[in-house]
Amino acid sequence: MLQPFEFDHLRRIQVQPTQATDLQASLDETGPEMYGDAAWTMTEQGLPLGCFGYLRRDEDRAFCWCYLAWNAGPYLRRILRTMKHKLMEGGIPRYELFVHGDPERLPQDHRFARLLGFVCETPQGMRKFDRGRTYYLYSYVLEAA
Repeated sequence: MLQPFEFDHLRRIQVQPTQATDLQASLDETGPEMYGDAAWTMTEQGLPLGCFGYLRRDEDRAFCWCYLAWNAGPYLRRILRTMKHKLMEGGIPRYELFVHGDPERLPQDHRFARLLGFVCETPQGMRKFDRGRTYYLYSYVLEAA
């Protein structure tokens, strides 16, 4: 079931191990305003499977974020379809997503970005980007109508 995002969902979701550090830092350092303009939670039996959304940076660009539960696998197609629909519905020309970790050692996060239709713009990574860690910038550009 899709429902509007509430900040408390981030405290309740049991994320995949690769996202645990980022989620904890996010909970410690930010507040609800950082999850902003458009955000949703996908639930099953009342438990969050995925929290996702975007924060508009300017009229042509938005930063996307997503946290997936460790047991989201069976619902991945539905989550991907819903997220793609919400991006198209948002109509922002360019969405950006930062993915932490080496694509060779942690391929699942990078694979998820590609399944959403995002393309990696920094194949060498951005070293020491956040908390001294390497992140990769992915972008999704809407086709002009």
